[in-house]
Amino acid sequence: MEGKAIRDSFAHYRLLSTRVRTLLFGFAYVFISTLIFIIAEQLIKTSNSPNHSFETLSFFLFLLFTSPIVSGLYHRHNIKNSYLEKRLALLIDNLPVGLIHSRPNGSILSANPSACNLLGYSERELIQGGRSMLLDDTSPEFIEFANSRKQFKHAHGEFTLRKKNGELFPAEITSSIYRDSNNELCSSILIKDLSYVRKLENIKMWSLSALENALSPLMILNKNKAIAWQNRAAAAITGNPLEGILNRGSNLFRELKISQEQQRIINTALKKHASWSGPLTLNQGDTPPKSYKCSLSTVQGKDELIIASFAPTAEASAAKPSHQLDAISKLLNAEIFEQMGDEALNTSKWQDKALPALVVFNIDHFHRMNTAFGVDGGNRIISAFADLLAQTL
Repeated sequence: MEGKAIRDSFAHYRLLSTRVRTLLFGFAYVFISTLIFIIAEQLIKTSNSPNHSFETLSFFLFLLFTSPIVSGLYHRHNIKNSYLEKRLALLIDNLPVGLIHSRPNGSILSANPSACNLLGYSERELIQGGRSMLLDDTSPEFIEFANSRKQFKHAHGEFTLRKKNGELFPAEITSSIYRDSNNELCSSILIKDLSYVRKLENIKMWSLSALENALSPLMILNKNKAIAWQNRAAAAITGNPLEGILNRGSNLFRELKISQEQQRIINTALKKHASWSGPLTLNQGDTPPKSYKCSLSTVQGKDELIIASFAPTAEASAAKPSHQLDAISKLLNAEIFEQMGDEALNTSKWQDKALPALVVFNIDHFHRMNTAFGVDGGNRIISAFADLLAQTL
């Protein structure tokens, strides 16, 4: 208990300003030096030294001149420590992640501004409420986390925290146990908000799903034109799934049987302009050759990549006069459809037989999509749906 009282007194002393601490140190130095001076003077008197007055005067002058020097050194030491403490406090206050200082039993001692902004509480509310305001510290997950921290003095995990308004959010928590200047156990809790990370992960997942299921063939090539990724539609062009492409290390030019002259043109355009766009006629096994409008563009990132996209040319549409086609879907328009329908129903071959069926397709929630993305977005949906019908039927 006596040692704890001394530490508490020292802790109160550290809370004083630098000037007050220097002044107290000067008084203490003069007081102790005076005691030493009195004791030394008595010893000199008892020794019957003939020069005890000179020796006493010398000691007094030494004390007089060394007192400001020692006080100045101590003051400089205090200023340096105070400067470091202010720098550290400024660093903690401006951390981009939440930092909470607490006892191992869960009582919160302090919290930096980032933690208060993240959780929606003031520092006073956190100190009064404790850790249980933020999460269920009786849950098996947190008990396991606390046991790991107790054993290894350090623990790391992901939890769902509660804000003041009741909103839940995922957070990454790193906690350590240490002893402070008073030799008492404390713990630091570092809180990192994972909401933004989760949103990015979801966007990445949605993007990959959209690319994988896109109707247009898409490929990702490395700088040597080797196919690193392709979607399902591109598999119809290469004739192989992605696993087979990767195992073979297929080159785009070799896979699509592109001529040497066409390769030279593409490589020159990519080198000069980082992109190329033009028509390509591809031989796809036993099927007749198909014409595509191909685009290649270089993307600079961690590694140099090339994005390749293929759009089938409208050969079927060219066989019909433009006035018979719908402007958006490029399918037969309503007037020609009614005319062909009347001819089909009036023909004699349907007599005594089942009549032809009329199949109606409906795009679910099209009005919502048209409202959200505008008329142009709605037209693109209709065009993509028409392309799917043309390829499927």
